[in-house]
This record gives sequence, C-alpha cells and structure tokens, in this order.
Amino acid sequence: MMLTVLAVVLGLVIGVLSGGRLARLTGVDVHHTPLAVAGFVLPMIATRLDPPAPEAWVAIGLLCVAAFAASNLHLVGMGVVLVGVLCNLAPIVVNGHFPVDPDAVIAAGLATEASIGTIELSGGRALAEADDHLRFLGDVIPVPVSGQVLSFGDLIILVGLVDVAAHLVMRRRRRRIHPRGSSAVLRSINTAKPVHDWGAAPPPTPVSGFQYSASDEARAPAMVDSANEAALAGRS
Repeated sequence: MMLTVLAVVLGLVIGVLSGGRLARLTGVDVHHTPLAVAGFVLPMIATRLDPPAPEAWVAIGLLCVAAFAASNLHLVGMGVVLVGVLCNLAPIVVNGHFPVDPDAVIAAGLATEASIGTIELSGGRALAEADDHLRFLGDVIPVPVSGQVLSFGDLIILVGLVDVAAHLVMRRRRRRIHPRGSSAVLRSINTAKPVHDWGAAPPPTPVSGFQYSASDEARAPAMVDSANEAALAGRS
C-alpha cells in the first residue's frame, strides 16, 4: 500500500516538473471506478482477516483490477499496469497460491534460516516449493528497507502507476471549436470567388495584334474573331 502511494506521488511530481499541472487531474475520463475499489479491498480482506480460501479473494481482486485497467487503456500507462496485474494473477491460477521465495523472505529480514519453516503467510501466499510453476513470477525480490518481498508484477504495476500519474498532469485538454465557427470557415474556403483570387480571365481571342504587344499592325497581323469576319468579307 505504501509503495503504491509513493508511486502515485512520484508520478505526480515528475509530471509537474515536466510542465504539467495538478489542476489537469480534474475531469479525467475514468471508467468503472468500483472495479478498482474492489481490487483494493478484496486482497486487503484476504490479508488482514484471513477468510476461507484467501487465494480466491486475491484472484478475484486481481481480476477486478485487470478489468479496470483494460477499460481505461486510453490513459497512458494503464496498459503497463494491466501487464503487471496479469503477471501476479498467473501464478495463483496455475498453483492455487502465490509462491514466495524463502531466500527472499530471509533477505528481507522477515525470518531467519532457523525460523523460515515456521512462518505463516497470509493473503493466499505460501512458501515456494519445487513443484510450483511460474516461481519467477512469485515474490522473489526482497526489499529490506520496507520489510517486504515483491514480485516482478508488483514492480511493473508500480512503474505503470508512475506513468499514469505523470501523464494525467501533463495531458492537454482538447480545444473545442464551435460548430458555427467551423462551418463558417469551411464555407469561406469552399466559396472563394475565382475573380477575387486570380483576377478576370482575358478574352479567348484577341481583336488586334497589338492588344497584347507593343508592335503595330505591320509587325503583328490583326486577329479577328468570328463576330467581325462577315464585315471584313464585305469590304473586300
């Protein structure tokens, strides 16, 4: 729990230092929040109260968190959280419990070599045995500072939470354009007048040779259109 809070706080600090604002946390589009609450409460019940079949409580809690993460993949970093949750869920599904490395327990200062065989673990955890599958995904990473043993899935989840928190404060709100304004702009573009943009086009057939040249009639013979052809024929 403490590491989860620290990961979120670290992500917020990174986001603010990168130019983000805490005010951007408001209005975040988050789906199915009760699933996240259930995913937090159920494992806590399994750990603190030790109900029957605690591994089932933990597995259901992880499924709730996985469903929450899957429904919020539009948030940057939530995909990383989903991968970490699935890594923690796999050993429970395969073994019926979450394997814990005895050497990691000793390295974390939670037990000694003499007492390792007598400790009792809660929350669906059990000391890893030789026939357990996916032992590398169990609790194998000792953290003596906090007196904990973490899994690779836990580390992935923490990294994902840092990423999510940092991007939430760095996200940019979309600018909304009023429909009337956008349609007016489109109309102004589509209805531009060619005369205004390109000028009036010249007549297709020049009347005389010097209309578009400095030369006189001798150097540039006159050119007539079909309207004046009959008049010229009558003069001849």
